[in-house]
Parts: sequence; structure tokens; C-alpha cells
Amino acid sequence: MLYSHSNARKIRLFAFAYAGGSSNIFNSWRKQLHPDVELIPIELPGHGSRMSEPLLEQMDAVIESAWKDMRDHLQDDREFAFVGHSMGSMLAFEMIHKVHRETGRYPICSFFAGRVPPHISRDHQWGSLPDDQFMEKVRTLGGLPDAVLEHEELLQLFLPILRADFRLVEDYRYDGQYPPLPLPIFVMTGEQDNMTTEDIHSWSAYSAVSCDYFTYPDGHFFINTCADQVIQDVNNTFTTIINNRNSSVY
Repeated sequence: MLYSHSNARKIRLFAFAYAGGSSNIFNSWRKQLHPDVELIPIELPGHGSRMSEPLLEQMDAVIESAWKDMRDHLQDDREFAFVGHSMGSMLAFEMIHKVHRETGRYPICSFFAGRVPPHISRDHQWGSLPDDQFMEKVRTLGGLPDAVLEHEELLQLFLPILRADFRLVEDYRYDGQYPPLPLPIFVMTGEQDNMTTEDIHSWSAYSAVSCDYFTYPDGHFFINTCADQVIQDVNNTFTTIINNRNSSVY
């Protein structure tokens, strides 16, 4: 299979943002992403361009909503992949299995960034804390612009979104019901993020093919602060995949 820059053969890359984020966190990717990859950020109800819609706090509802947005993109035989950061990694993982149930297909690869593997549950319940305590916890993670943190009206706008997303993450439980994925996975982490090496490397059990790791010189939100390097690593990965595909035609 030979690739060109035509949309007809581009690999679709479905992207999921972190808690409180929206599809616009991937804006910088559009100009820098590999020319044979089409970025398709998935916007959740109540976020970004869909802020007027009710927020969802149940995993099944979020997955069904994302599937409705994705299914028209999966009607042909074009290859596809996933990327997600933090909460987005959890959603990408669940969507891989949703897509397989609905279509019988798997992506060619997936990038899981800023999150421990699904079997490791969050042991805190920040989403139920009073506003001042909740926001103090959120501040420790970083990620929210100072303009939001210092502006009461903006903060009140974001609070319900953040709470809904945190509850979604904190209530999520994975009981090992899926077999290892038949595709390569790539795990991205920040050197200063609050995750142990053991937890990070336990991602390897989730692929029956291969699991590779990328590390970045920052904390949890390296996907923003180290965006150029993240995109370069994604591009290099796709270059290898595409070159391997192309060489197989000879």
C-alpha cells in the first residue's frame, strides 16, 4: 500500500484530551503532524465547542457519545490510530475496544500519555471535595492557565467541567476483561509526573506486539510544554509504520 498526501489514504488519528481540556489542545498538531496522518480530535459533550451540551460523568455514556462522533470516519478501510493524554488515555483505551466490538477492527497503534495503566485505580476522590479544596488539588497538577485561575467567572465556568471529568476518572474501574491488544502501543510520560517507573512499565502487559516508551523533561502536562518533541515522536512513529507498509509491496 503506497501513501500520498491525499485525504483518501491518510491514517486517521483520533485524539482525546485530558480532564477539563478540549479538542483545541491539539491545535498545534495540525500544522506539524505527519502529512500522511489526519488528526481527528474528539470533543466531549460539555467541553470546548460543545460546552452548551450537558456534561457526562458515566463511562458508558462518554464512550457512546464518542462512538457516534467516530463511526462515520470508520466506514471505509482507511487505517486509524489513537492518542490520549491522562483522562484521554483512559478514553482511548476504552474506545479501542468499543471500535473493535462495533467493527471488528483494531487501530494500527495507540499512544497513551500521562497516565498509569487502566488496572491502577485512582485512590483519591478530588471530584467530591469543596470548591476551594478541589481547586487547590487541581492547581498542584498545573495545566490551567493563570488567566483562568485568577479570574473568578472563568473559574466558575470550568469548575463543573473539571468535576465531571475527575469523577469520570475516579470512578473508572478496569477488571482485566480485555486480552492484550494486537497492536504496538507507545507510552508517553513526564519525568516529573507523579507515577512510579514500575507502574509506567506495567503498560507492557497491554500489548501482545510491543510497548515502547517516550519520556519528556516536565511534569503531567508535558503534552503542552513539550508539544514539539511529542509531535516529533508521533511523526517518527508513523514514518516507521508507513515505511514498513510501503516496503511490503515489493
